[in-house]
Amino acid sequence: MTKKKIILINPATKNDRVEVPGRYKGSDIFRYPKLGTLAIAGVTPENYDVEIIDETIQILDFDQPCDIAGVSAVTALANRAYEIAEEFKKRGVYTVIGGCHATFLTDEASGRFDTVICGLGEQPWVDFLTDYERGRECVRKIYSAGRSSSEILHGIPFPARFAEGRPGYAGGHVFSIMRGCSKACDFCSINAFFGRRVYKRPIAEACEELKNLKHPIINLVDDNIYSDPKYAREFFSAVKDFNKHWLFQASTDITRDVRLLKLLEKAGARGVFVGFESISPRNLADANKSHNIVDKYKRVIDRFHDHGIVVEAGMMFGFDEDRADIFEKTYDFFYRLNLDLMQIAAVTPMPGTSFYERVKAEGRIISSNWDDYDCKKVVFKPKNMTPEELRDGTDRLRKEFYSYKSILKRGLSNFTSLGFIGTLGYFLRGNLGFKKNHSLGLDYPP
Repeated sequence: MTKKKIILINPATKNDRVEVPGRYKGSDIFRYPKLGTLAIAGVTPENYDVEIIDETIQILDFDQPCDIAGVSAVTALANRAYEIAEEFKKRGVYTVIGGCHATFLTDEASGRFDTVICGLGEQPWVDFLTDYERGRECVRKIYSAGRSSSEILHGIPFPARFAEGRPGYAGGHVFSIMRGCSKACDFCSINAFFGRRVYKRPIAEACEELKNLKHPIINLVDDNIYSDPKYAREFFSAVKDFNKHWLFQASTDITRDVRLLKLLEKAGARGVFVGFESISPRNLADANKSHNIVDKYKRVIDRFHDHGIVVEAGMMFGFDEDRADIFEKTYDFFYRLNLDLMQIAAVTPMPGTSFYERVKAEGRIISSNWDDYDCKKVVFKPKNMTPEELRDGTDRLRKEFYSYKSILKRGLSNFTSLGFIGTLGYFLRGNLGFKKNHSLGLDYPP
């Protein structure tokens, strides 16, 4: 019996989309397969043939034979997702969408796709395929994971790994031990998507999967491993002898946990993404991010450095207290602190967040084109600067922070803490990667 064919698609913006086979845009240090798509492939029954297409490294062929086209998209990729659905529908292919945007704007997405999957996708995807096997007339318009009474992710099949290691991707594996975040930042889609609940894998199951991953670099894509400190300590204690290099994300308060920092160092932690967001205490309070204390930022960076961990700060601009001089102030502030890397973004009111609802109610939205919601373009009116000042200020800060002078000064200052591998393998590659992507005008995030 011939297997039905499923294509799972990670769309890309026009700027980031590969146009000539093998000619990838920007630095590959940021380019990994999406774990959500690998997870969906992993739970797909074996009677289906599954292919994964990532538009940052592959050209999508709409004419290839398939039965189902599944797409996952954030808001900035929603329009591209709708274009993909339209093309496949012309060819009689059944279309399905999941992800944050479709979950928050289900009515919109359901008008463009045959079926929408809301929330955590694995079980609804299996339910959809079960109905699809009975006939298209049996398929529902919307499938939802609902609100589980358990926050333990027992027995979920491991993600499929066949798409990793493709030409164009960075070396390493994407990996997950928990989903969601315990914080309540008002601009963040994650707590809106998960309702501030944190779902954790049994540590034994996570370790079993990790044992089968051969590459030493593990990109832990979970949004905040410090959402459950006890669980994080238990996990990194269990994997400290696995001989891996970990890249992870955490909130600033993790640096008060001396025991966990030591475990991270023993486990091989090399890089952390931290959402500092702003150097204004008022902005942080307004965004419900009071666990960030600006006067402690130096201590946060120094403590990570003490354990050989490269620090990448997520910084956002356009908060209500920001004025046109915030960019220069931020550069001077982090230049003195020898910050390693900075993701520089315009505050963007994402659908589903309380920030979006507030700005919309105040009549400050100036663009409803989802293509603009890439955290680089400005889609609302800031209170104390013009949209043009916000756009130009973030562009200028990118150029200044990633100038060769700035990279050299910060690299030399941090070499003793980060060592040879940390400085060349992570600090330098990251800085040059951001510099290259910014010079090419590639979309954010890279």
